[in-house]
Order: sequence, then C-alpha cells, then structure tokens
Amino acid sequence: SVIYVKREAITWDQFFKTLPFSLTKDCLVTGTNETFCSTSTKKLQFFLNNIETPDALDLDINPNDYLEVRYE
Repeated sequence: SVIYVKREAITWDQFFKTLPFSLTKDCLVTGTNETFCSTSTKKLQFFLNNIETPDALDLDINPNDYLEVRYE
C-alpha cells in the first residue's frame, strides 16, 4: 500500500506505532498476537529503498521512501 505522510520529521517507528500491531527491530506482533521474532533460524529484516537497513525504524520517512519488512 502507498501511505502519504503529511508531517515532516516522522520516523518509521512513529508511523508504525499508529497501527494496530507492534514492531521493533527484533519482533513483529500482529493484532491477533501472532509473533515473528528474530531467532537463530529466522530473521526480521528491514529494507529501505531495496537496501538492507537494520536501523530503519529510527530513520525519518522521506518522500518516495519504500520500506519492506521481511521475516525469513
């Protein structure tokens, strides 16, 4: 989905906190409490504009940014 952020200096973390689930750099917990956390065999990964960016949640959202969260 495409999201338009109208306020400046909003981080990805601030944005995700407005949604009905929890997301940290290590875990995603859905609204139904389904949990996806990094383990020795699977990893929660963040790709900002197709570049792996582990600290993506701390970064400001810029125009045309694309964030993909993967659990593999």
